[in-house]
Order: sequence, then structure tokens, then C-alpha cells
Amino acid sequence: MNDLDRQFTRLTATPRYVSIYNDTATRIMNRTTLTILTIFFLLTTCKENVPFDKVGWTIQDDLGLYPNRDKMLDDLQKQKLKGLTYRQLIDKIGNPEKNVTGDVNTIYYEIVTDYGHDIDPVYTKILEFKFGNDSIITDFKVNETKYPR
Repeated sequence: MNDLDRQFTRLTATPRYVSIYNDTATRIMNRTTLTILTIFFLLTTCKENVPFDKVGWTIQDDLGLYPNRDKMLDDLQKQKLKGLTYRQLIDKIGNPEKNVTGDVNTIYYEIVTDYGHDIDPVYTKILEFKFGNDSIITDFKVNETKYPR
């Protein structure tokens, strides 16, 4: 190795304490980032589910929205709903919202209506029940709609 190579090596070599500091700082930063991402993930993905009860289901807030329905929806869907009569459904979960489609064999329950910062909704979630001619539930589903702005 000639003198020029030695000088270049001396100038480009990093002192040992800088390398140790960088490794420790990197480890701490990676651990902190992982912790923050984990907390964020848990907070954004955890949806509070509560057992269904008719009183909580029918509560409306000052804006006419139902603050408990989305939390109770999973539990309600796990219950036996197909095969119930119209009267049994009303006794179980209360009266449906107004039917705006005109289909007499379909009823709706509003779950979520998000107005954003406008008077028109930007997102809705409804629970729809279909009945046969004998007024027995043949199917039900959740419909979610995002409206363009």
C-alpha cells in the first residue's frame, strides 16, 4: 500500500464511536417506529363490538343518527334472523326506517350516515331485509355506499 492509499484510507475510515452511535440510534429509531406503527394499527383497526340489545339499537342522537348500531351490527348478524316473520323482527329490533324504494318486500335499518362537512351524506351503511310473500325473512345484507363529492 503506498502513501496515497494510506492517506485515503485514513480520511475515509469512520471512527469506531461514530459507528457504535449510529447502530444504537438506528436500533432505537427502528424500535420506536415499530411501536408507534403497532399502536396506530391497533387504534385504527379495533372496532368496538357490543352485544345487541333493542334499547341501545333504537337510541337516536340529536341529529337523528344511531350511535350504537354499527357497534351492535356484528352481534345482530350472528343471531338467527332468516326465517323470522316481519312481526318477530319488529319485536326483536324495532321499527324500520321509511322504505323509499317502493319495494313492499324490503325494509331498511340505517346503521351509519356520515355527512362529513356537508348537508348531503358522503357515506351510508344500511341493513336490508328481504321478505317472501309470506312475510318471512328470506335474506338480509349490509349495503355500504360512498357518495362522490
